[in-house]
Amino acid sequence: MKNIELLELKYMKAVWNFTELLHRSIPSSSHQVYNSIFDLWSSMVISSPAHNIPEDPDDM
Repeated sequence: MKNIELLELKYMKAVWNFTELLHRSIPSSSHQVYNSIFDLWSSMVISSPAHNIPEDPDDM
């Protein structure tokens, strides 16, 4: 279970870095576009396979 959590953390960091890069490269007048892309990425993170795996009771 720990490997999945680590992988998920790396995935989320990659998404965050990508959106930060996008944030710096898009002029402030385009923040609505940026927010839409961020929402899309966020929904992808939430629906990632790691979220669909039930918690292992032994890890608690």
